[in-house]
Amino acid sequence: MEIVEKKPMRFLWAIFLSNFLLSFHFYLIVYINSSFLERFFTPSALSVLFMTGAAVNLALLLRGPALIKRFSDRRLTLFLIVLEFIAIAGLSFAKIPFLVALLFILHQAVVLMIFYNLDIFLEDYSPIDESRTGGIRGTYLTVSNLTLVASPTIAGVILSNGDWWKIYLFSALFLIPLYFVVKGGLREKLAEITSTSAFSALGKLRGNKDLQNILIIKLILQFFFAWMIIYMPIHLSKNLGFDWSAIGLIFTIMLLPYLFFTVPLGKLADKRIGEKEIMTAGFIVTALATALIPFINGASFLLWAGVLFLTRVGASFVDIGSESYFFKHVNAADADIISLYRITAPLSLVIAPVAAVLSFQLIDLWDLSYPFIFLILAIIILLGTRYTLTITDTK
Repeated sequence: MEIVEKKPMRFLWAIFLSNFLLSFHFYLIVYINSSFLERFFTPSALSVLFMTGAAVNLALLLRGPALIKRFSDRRLTLFLIVLEFIAIAGLSFAKIPFLVALLFILHQAVVLMIFYNLDIFLEDYSPIDESRTGGIRGTYLTVSNLTLVASPTIAGVILSNGDWWKIYLFSALFLIPLYFVVKGGLREKLAEITSTSAFSALGKLRGNKDLQNILIIKLILQFFFAWMIIYMPIHLSKNLGFDWSAIGLIFTIMLLPYLFFTVPLGKLADKRIGEKEIMTAGFIVTALATALIPFINGASFLLWAGVLFLTRVGASFVDIGSESYFFKHVNAADADIISLYRITAPLSLVIAPVAAVLSFQLIDLWDLSYPFIFLILAIIILLGTRYTLTITDTK
């Protein structure tokens, strides 16, 4: 079924509100998960947990189009929200390592699937006019970025006494209104899904170098996020001695670029310059700022906040550039391709720990300290420019 050009704005607002609630839930805990799990597991076991949860999520996303076609986006989303509530509420009280592991794997498996379902909703209710895609996607990302910026400080305040259960329970509470917004505010998918497997998207991509490159660009960006989410909190707390109230403020400052640049860059990509230039500049800035990390000695709050802020200036450029470019080339009927695009997040959570383990071996071989894994990360990030420079620009 062809997507109707004009659809009730209330559905878009319901999608934005759903994104806000889900993002608040997710970002409250995303930067503390590794430190929380470190209380129960060794670093190697922790990496295995991240990889296992991501692998299960990969399997779900690969079947995402088929699941939506069978159960509908709305019913599937409601079911996943219930599973996510069980996982996070359970983590707030779990004390047995085996139970903690199971609940965390469940969380890793379903939360990104909910984000994927909201993507399908948004594509279905977005106008066909692609000149507005960057602005709509920019607004959608800004809604989540508001929570991304606020969450670390809130988490730091809640964790000031080391009460891990409070932050997980607080995070779980956001799923309750989310359930009712999705149930009452969203309708079943309108666009017909033409293919029910993410594997089928590989055939569509075979002759489309631009979509191939944008998927690689997104994977490199998600690889950067996964590496930082797992290993930066440990470095700041364990190696440098920052407490969580300070880490929360550092992360809030670090994430401000997403608030400042997302909407302006989305509109800029629609009207003036293309995503190609935006993403190339973003990779260069991120790589250079990340390369500084191993050479920062001491626990200077302002210095760490400033350098990490610069890493996210570049990352925000790549983020909105890739979102705008990709969604100008697909619509809601392309659920298989969107599924493949969203697979980059869990795939990065499988790849990043493996790459980090190899990096630890290299720095041990070269007799270097822990922070030099971020220099290796910077080199990997810089490789992203090879792909941004070869895509066909939209301007």
